[in-house]
Amino acid sequence: MPRRGLSCAERRHAGVGEFPELGAGGQVVRLVQEPDGESWNLGLTQASTTGMLSWLEAAPPGFQHPGGAPGRDRV
Repeated sequence: MPRRGLSCAERRHAGVGEFPELGAGGQVVRLVQEPDGESWNLGLTQASTTGMLSWLEAAPPGFQHPGGAPGRDRV
């Protein structure tokens, strides 16, 4: 799963019995790879969801997020 073109299409609480190993507070994150539209559902804890979304939003200078603004220069 390459990072370029990867975005979070959906984030929601896991349904009853969907990812029981996560326990209460489990979340489902649906990632989509552009341009082909391939997608994955990940069952994550809330802390892991925060880490995953931070990783997706972080970008090197000049990187263009799908449908978004280019990454900012970091000092």
